[in-house]
Amino acid sequence: MNKTLVKSESLKKDLAAIILAAGYSSRMKLFKPLLPLGSSTVIENSIDSFTNTGIDNVIVVVGYQAKKLIPV
Repeated sequence: MNKTLVKSESLKKDLAAIILAAGYSSRMKLFKPLLPLGSSTVIENSIDSFTNTGIDNVIVVVGYQAKKLIPV
């Protein structure tokens, strides 16, 4: 296996992604993380983007409308 590939795979285990989803979305008037995007929502697509590249430690910072966002 290529040394660069092995190194990058081991680095992914040390990485974490932080997604900030705590804002009001006041200019848009709709809560952006829960807007539909394709067959899911913006927040689901964001999380999937990181996990599909091998970054499993994904932290979502919630605040406004946390009760609606956490189950997703």
